[in-house]
Amino acid sequence: MKIYYQDNVVQAALKRTRYIYEHFGDKTYINFSGGKDSTVCLELAHIVAEEMGLLPVNVIWLDQEAEWDTTVDYVKKVFSFPWVKPYWIQAPFILDHSLNGKEDGLHCWTGNTMREREQNSIHDIRGYKNLVFTEMLDKVGVTLFPGGCTIYGLRCDESPSRKWALTNTKKVFIGPEVWGAGSSDEKNARAAVIYDWIISDVWKFIHERNLEYNKLYDYQYAHGIPVPAMRVSALVHETALRSLDHAQEFESNMWNRLTDRIEGINTYKHCPEAYNCPLVLPKMFKSWREYRDFLLDKLITNEAHYKIMKDRFDRDDKVNSFLPEERANRCVRVHIGVVLKDDYCLTHLRNFAAASLEWNKVLKEKTGGVI
Repeated sequence: MKIYYQDNVVQAALKRTRYIYEHFGDKTYINFSGGKDSTVCLELAHIVAEEMGLLPVNVIWLDQEAEWDTTVDYVKKVFSFPWVKPYWIQAPFILDHSLNGKEDGLHCWTGNTMREREQNSIHDIRGYKNLVFTEMLDKVGVTLFPGGCTIYGLRCDESPSRKWALTNTKKVFIGPEVWGAGSSDEKNARAAVIYDWIISDVWKFIHERNLEYNKLYDYQYAHGIPVPAMRVSALVHETALRSLDHAQEFESNMWNRLTDRIEGINTYKHCPEAYNCPLVLPKMFKSWREYRDFLLDKLITNEAHYKIMKDRFDRDDKVNSFLPEERANRCVRVHIGVVLKDDYCLTHLRNFAAASLEWNKVLKEKTGGVI
């Protein structure tokens, strides 16, 4: 259920940002990605920190190494603003990707990296060990700003999974709105101050205030990429592979370095359909489940990945037995996409589950609340 207030979205976001600065002061920081949403959050923090005498604004960028050159250039520009205190993180961590079945992800900033590290960046965060992106992000925040709060640009409008994550948290620390929560380590807080903005709110704010923004959006718009599909970060994440479709055309130098760095990049470029479930069941299989199990046995050679997928698929199959065949097959088709992408983090399944919440009531009724 949506609750409407007299304040417009900008007024509401500024109130939330003021609350954060009042409670966390100079331990408030922006998790910056180089995208439009974090650009808005940065400007909101700028407005509030200036009026409260708390400049500069602390800004963290966790550099994923496999980044657009345009994004790197934009971050450099932001970090040159006199009211920004930059924290450029180029420390090792694991970035999930689904481009080959041999690796557990890109081990950022180890080995033969795509770019040289910046001299003024932070090359080491103590206390980490094989952390993935979100874990590393929390670790960085706790290390640099213990007991602080990050302002970040997650919005409900982006996807059902993000709406679920933003409106069902149990670690709320402010009022009737669910926009602030504890982090996964429960040491720092997080605040999605623009969680209720839609995409037009974001661009209206950027243009009305004549803000600098990532020009990769202009390239994508000129190319005809739909506005909701534009991405300027997470270049090789399993949910963002479509970003690679135009990478060679937009940034050929970056593309060449990327293909040298990650095996499977060029394969995706020439055979993107191989990473997605086909629209029609191959005629040699009797069901989508049979096709899924065949692919799982033949393609997933990593034992740990195989076990993760097998356990989840078996659990879903039990749940699907209570649901209509059409809904069950939709789930199995998502399973197939998980196998084809080697999505051992099950990101696509989490997104599918968040978009299928209407079936929870059916399951409770048919199973007496057991499921």
